[in-house]
Parts: sequence; C-alpha cells; structure tokens
Amino acid sequence: MFIRKKSRYDKKVAIQICDNWRENGKIRQKVLRHIGTADPKDTDTINRYMIAAEFHKTELENERKAAQLAIAPNLPFKIPETYPSNKPISTEQSSQATNEAEELWVDIAKCVEQSRAIEGIHEVFGSTLDKFGLETLIGKRQYNVLREIIMAKIALPSSKLKASENLAKKFNVTLPVEKIYRLMDALEAREGPVQAALFNTFRPLIGEKVDVLFFDVTTLYFESDQEDELRRFGFSKDQKTHLTQVVLALASTKEGLPVGYKLFPGNTAETSTLLKAIEEWQEFLQIDQITIIADRAMMSEANIAMLEASQMKYVIASKLKLLPKYLQEEILSRAKEKVVFQKDNDILSIQEHSHAGRRLIVSHSTKRARKDVKDREEILKKLRTKIGLKGSTKKLVTNRGYLSIIREEGNSRISIDEEKVTASARWDGLHGVLTNIQEAGHEEILGLYRRLWVIEESFRISKHTLEMRPVYHFAARRVKAHILLSYIAFAVCRYVQKRIAIQYKELSVDKIRSLLIDVQYSLIRDEKTDIIYRLPSKMSVEAKKIYSVFNLKRERYLTKVA
Repeated sequence: MFIRKKSRYDKKVAIQICDNWRENGKIRQKVLRHIGTADPKDTDTINRYMIAAEFHKTELENERKAAQLAIAPNLPFKIPETYPSNKPISTEQSSQATNEAEELWVDIAKCVEQSRAIEGIHEVFGSTLDKFGLETLIGKRQYNVLREIIMAKIALPSSKLKASENLAKKFNVTLPVEKIYRLMDALEAREGPVQAALFNTFRPLIGEKVDVLFFDVTTLYFESDQEDELRRFGFSKDQKTHLTQVVLALASTKEGLPVGYKLFPGNTAETSTLLKAIEEWQEFLQIDQITIIADRAMMSEANIAMLEASQMKYVIASKLKLLPKYLQEEILSRAKEKVVFQKDNDILSIQEHSHAGRRLIVSHSTKRARKDVKDREEILKKLRTKIGLKGSTKKLVTNRGYLSIIREEGNSRISIDEEKVTASARWDGLHGVLTNIQEAGHEEILGLYRRLWVIEESFRISKHTLEMRPVYHFAARRVKAHILLSYIAFAVCRYVQKRIAIQYKELSVDKIRSLLIDVQYSLIRDEKTDIIYRLPSKMSVEAKKIYSVFNLKRERYLTKVA
C-alpha cells in the first residue's frame, strides 16, 4: 500500500492511495482511495493532501490487519434492524434493507412521518470516537453509553438529565440517566489511561515527540457554596467568588491539539499547577527537548528553575512592572528599540535585555498602545462616574445591604491619582517575554508566544461550546468524570476539526456541528401496509465535503426499513 502523485490529463496532480498485486506475471495497481486533485504549483494544497493521505493509509492498513486477525475494526454506528429502534439508523443498514433490484412503489398519500433524527453527528463524530480505542478500556457495554453521551454533548450540550431527553427526541436513542451516572462512577478511575489513549490517537497528527507545549489554567465554578476536598473558594476567572470552584490545567500543541489536562482543588495557585501537571504527563509523553509556552500567571521563579533543571525550553510572559527598578527604566527609555515591522499606522519595535541570565524580549506595538489607551479611558470614565465630584467611598459599595451596616469616619474621600495614571500610560503598548532559548531570533520567539491563542481557544470550546461549566455535580468522583467526559468530547472535536482543515478547509467546531446537525433522516410509515421507510434529508455541499474527508457514504434515496 502506497501513496502516489499522478499527473492527470488536465495537468493537475491527483493524490491517491494505491495497492499493487500480481496478475498473470504482471504488476497491476488499484486505487484504494482518491484524496484530491490540485494544481502542481499549489504546494500548500498538495502538502495538505499528502498529510491526509497518510491518515487514510493508516486507517486502511489497520483495517487490513484487523481483518487478518479476524477482529472486526471499529465501524460507524449500527442499529438493530427492527423498528422502533433506540439508535439512529445507519446508512449502510438502511440500504441493505432494500433489495437493489427492487423498485419501491409507495403511495405517498398514505404515508405519515413517524420520527425525525439527526445522524450526521453520529456518522462523523461517532466514527471518529471509535478510533480512540476506548472500548478496550471500559468494555463494550459502557462504551456504548459513553458514545451516546459524547454525541449528545457535542451536538446539544446540557446537563446529564437533559442529554438523556435530547437523545430520545433528537436521535431516536433511549438512554436512561441512571446508566449515564453508572458510567461516570466507573469512568473516574480510568482518567489516566483514557488521557493516554486519546493522546496516542493524535500521534499521527502530533508526531512521535512533543516539541512545543502550550499551557494555561482556568477555573470552573459550581452552583454551590459548600466546600470539600476538591471544591474550594479561590480566585475565580469567571468572577464567581461567592461559589466554590476547581482549577483546570490544560496543555495543547502549537496546532491546538490536546495533550492532557489535570484537575486541582479550587484554592490551588496557578503557579504551582505547571510542575505537578508536567510530572504527570511525563508518564505517557515522550518529553525531551520541549518548549513550554505560558502566560504570565505561570511566571514564578520556582517554575522557571524547574524548567531549566529539566533542560526544558520556555517562553513565558514577563511581569514587566515587577522587574528591578533599573531594568524598568531601561525598558521605558526604549533606547535599545529597533523597528522590525511597519505598515500604515502599525509599528512593531523590539528591544532585548538580559535578566538573571535569561533573555528578556520586550515588544512595543502601536496597535496595542491604542488599545491600552482606550481600555484605560473606559475605566477612568466609569470610575469618575461612580465616585462623583465629592469622591464618596460609599458609592463604591454596590450591595445596598452593606450600606446599612457601615459608616464613614471623618471627612474621608477618594480621588483619582493623576500621577499614577501618567505613570501607567508609560507602559502602553509594551509587552515582554522571558526565555532561555538562545539560538532563535526575536520573530521566532514572539511568534511562538502569539500562538498561545490556541490554548485560549481550547478553553473557549470546552467551557462555552461544549458547556463544561457550570458544574452541577457535587461528589468528587462525579466532578472528575464530568471533566473527563468534556475532555473526550473536546478531543473528538479537535480531531475532526484538524482532519477537515487538512483535506478541505478551516472550519470552527460550531460550524461543523451546525452542518452535521442538519444531516438528518425521517422514518415514514405507510398506514396502509405498515411498512417503514427511511427518507434521508438533503445534504449541503459543505456537509458532503466533510463526509468525503472521512470516507463516509450516505444513501440518497428512500429505502425500506421494515
């Protein structure tokens, strides 16, 4: 089995997966899968198709090995051939239900719709989840429950009770909420092996070794003020200081592919999470010369010393205002600055300093400076409105109940310190990163740090798109299982998103989900004969492209089910 680039009659290049066999003493070739065609000068598209071809080739080889071992490979979702069913009807089965030579004569006037269900989510995301090898970890019965709850979480994120209802209404799947809770109780103990299995599935995308690791931390709050060993009060990034929370550390590659996560009690300091998380991930990651990219929350001397002791590279945002006074003045003087980019009103300048034997690279962006000015003016405007001309401290107390039990002593008043405002304005547009990478230039270092948005996007997908928060569970084992289920759903989404980007184009998870939710089917019953027919919905052009990426076929016509 091999990948070939073949020139076509129209001078374009076709990327194909082929196989050889010998027939009557001659070598013949057969095209197993066609990946795509591109102009020979379009190297970017050809490279993307070659990467996609490697994925398809691996899948075909795995299927061939499984067949040789008489082990059924992971296949798209299947259902019993009877109706009513508690699972979506697969395209393959519905087409088998009708004899290819038989013509269907249906009296439409006597037909009524029995139900309508989404199938695009199961076809694409479900078949992707099957590749992750989780069935061998938790068993077939529990995996079937896991598969359904992950599909529900991707399509219609909600509570576990609502997910059970959505599966019945939107997918023709019966899954009692009690089964979901039993799965969660069993799943929590397999957190490590599941993370390792997910990471191994991404290896063809990531490579054998992780060279750059993006790290960040967020908080997840509970609708509760009761503390335990996991739920604690702490600094809340969601501004929910009155509720308990947990701290979630997440790592990804520079492409945004998930590497792992670790859960901490809600009162854990962000700076202490990096050390513990890396130690745990080292158990299943091949970490040699790795570069850690992190925000300023990770900026602690202990973290940096640990990274250097482990011979790891790092690019971490620097807290410029906490540097020694002499270094602050040197940065603010901007005497060492050099312009590296200029376009219209946007100018980017770089200066470099040495601090504690490490490189401190400070950039100044006029675009960032304008934003800093705007943000500060908005804060000052709100503050001036809040305190008024008299500068009463009582106006800063927003809770009316607090006002009834406080008093002002003497003639206390507050005002804006204009000197501090002026001092703050000197830092407009400045941003620094600290690194121990000596061989790379300024642009490469800053380019690595700018890609920190991928981990922020990962949190946005997990917390908002997949609604990881708020958490309504209270038992520690259920909380851990909830996070693990959300992480599995996130990993599946990232895998699907990356495959589509390689072979088709960049699409957001929201867009992919929306396109596949519209891929549905209806079950229609002939009231005269009681025969059930399956009628697939029309697919959009983009949905067809997605199916093509994953080599999925779909029946277009009405077929008899039972």
